[in-house]
Amino acid sequence: MKKDLPIFIIVGAMKSGTTTLHQLIVHHPNIAIAANELHFFDREKNFQKGLEWYYSKLSETATADTLIIGEKTPTYSFVEHIPGKIHENLPAAKLIWIFRNPIDRAYSNYWHAVTAGVEPSGFEYAVRNEKKRMQKNIFHGYLNRSLYHEQVERYLEFFPSTQMHYIIFEDLIQNPEAELGRLFDFLDIPADGNSPVQQHANKSSYPAWPWSVATAKKIFGGESRIYKFILQKNISFGKKKRMNQELRKELVKYFREPNEKLADLIGVDTRGWNK
Repeated sequence: MKKDLPIFIIVGAMKSGTTTLHQLIVHHPNIAIAANELHFFDREKNFQKGLEWYYSKLSETATADTLIIGEKTPTYSFVEHIPGKIHENLPAAKLIWIFRNPIDRAYSNYWHAVTAGVEPSGFEYAVRNEKKRMQKNIFHGYLNRSLYHEQVERYLEFFPSTQMHYIIFEDLIQNPEAELGRLFDFLDIPADGNSPVQQHANKSSYPAWPWSVATAKKIFGGESRIYKFILQKNISFGKKKRMNQELRKELVKYFREPNEKLADLIGVDTRGWNK
């Protein structure tokens, strides 16, 4: 167990490249990162297992060369009570954020939900009725989850800015060496000598008929052979769908002010998202 080592957490945002970032740092000799999302702070059944369990999970891949241990669970950025919970238990943790064009993130999040069998509606219907739908399920907040400045502000109530590091996904893809160099400086570990491979992991699937996937899961259950067959057939017939461009123009206007707030809050350039 490596309880004496510093801890980092990739807190979000979901569908912004957290899996890509994980794959880019997992082979660094001084980093030990949990293979899967631990959901320790957002799932009570895991939290009740205690910090000893959490430390053991963080340390599973640790070696004699490990200088820092960590995990990624992007749900942590969105659920409102999580910042205080992390601070109460790990006040010295280093927190890593990765942000993606909020429209692209929301669209990818929507297709992630479709593939999971929990979204039967079309994207335009989902976002135009988001506030009403969120009253029943906060995870239908595809646009809301892209309001990054609100999430960062909640963490800044508990953590100083010096404990948080911000990455723009598009910058990571364009220049991974530079972005990883900045990250390793933040984590206080030496740069890895191996050049990272540019990649975008965990890309969304595009089922052809979202309603049929959701209906199959509701009737047969997510582990049934029938559901899995219908899902795979949907994906095999599906293809990447171009967002309605008039809707996209509306969303550019919708996110312009939130993007500016994020830029002012953390000092990043978000102008590339406003188109």
